[in-house]
Order: sequence, then structure tokens, then C-alpha cells
Amino acid sequence: MAGIVYREAVELAEADPGCVVGRGEAHAALLDRLTGGAGGAECDDREFIPTPADLADARRFLRERGIAADHESVSRLAVAIFGAQTYAAAAATSRASGDWTPDPSASRFPGPATPPAVPPSAALVPPPATPLKSGGISLGVLLGKFLSEGEHLAGTARKREFALLGLAAAAGHKDADLIT
Repeated sequence: MAGIVYREAVELAEADPGCVVGRGEAHAALLDRLTGGAGGAECDDREFIPTPADLADARRFLRERGIAADHESVSRLAVAIFGAQTYAAAAATSRASGDWTPDPSASRFPGPATPPAVPPSAALVPPPATPLKSGGISLGVLLGKFLSEGEHLAGTARKREFALLGLAAAAGHKDADLIT
């Protein structure tokens, strides 16, 4: 989730790098929000403690994506968002100074994983040699045609498969031509 915040902030910084002083001040303002010991070059033991406004931002972020979460999860997300903002601010400062080398922090915030397309399971697909009573197509063949029309997420394929399995169970057969 924090990767979304990071990528959006870096994209904005790359579209409009701004000035080094402004970007540096924004980064320093984020670092000033850390509490604890003085962050030295060797060991920075400061930590971020989310404010009520940070927690509200994290809740809004989740709500916009239709995700409900408990307080502990919201708090962890607020900390992760702060970290993403801090790394993005450092990248923005680099871009403003003319440094367009790949950001070494980008690997901390991978993009969302796309589930692989899934072929229909054997539950619906009859063996090719099995003729149907009507001579028509089976629900498995129908599902196969749907899936062959393009890339489908694993969840979409499974939902269609379960819907057709339910239909076959209700009808008592897998013959699409006999279902009206």
C-alpha cells in the first residue's frame, strides 16, 4: 500500500522536479517529525509516531480502496506511508538537483502484483472424446472460449468457473445447449 504513495509522489516529482531548496526543505520537515535520539550518520534510532491526522489519512487511503482495517493495521499503514513519503521526498530532492539515476529506494516499494491468468480447471472441462447428448457444447468448452478471448485475472476465471459449476449442479448436467 505504501508503494502506491511512493510511486505517485515520485511520478509527480519527475513530472515537475521543482527547486532543490524547496524539495530539501520538504524532506527535512518530514525528518523533523521523527522522535527519539539524534539521528547520526552511523545509527538513526529515531522513530515516527503517527498523529491523529496521520491516522485519519491512512483510514481515508484504505476507505478509498474499499478496505476496512482495525486500529493497529491503520497505525502500521500510517507509519509505512510516512516512510514512503520520506523516501519519495529524498528522490524528489535528487530529481530537483538534476540527478536522474534510478532511485535505489524504489525496490522497497514494488508495484502491485498481478495474479497470473488461470486456465479452467478439469472440473468443468470434459475430455475431448466425451460427446454431449445434444451434440452441442459443454459448459467447460464455454468457459474455455471465454478465457481464450484474452487475459483474465485468476479471480475472474475462478468466479466464472464456480458460477458454471453451480449452474451444472442445478441443471444436473454440463450441456450448455440444454440450459435455457
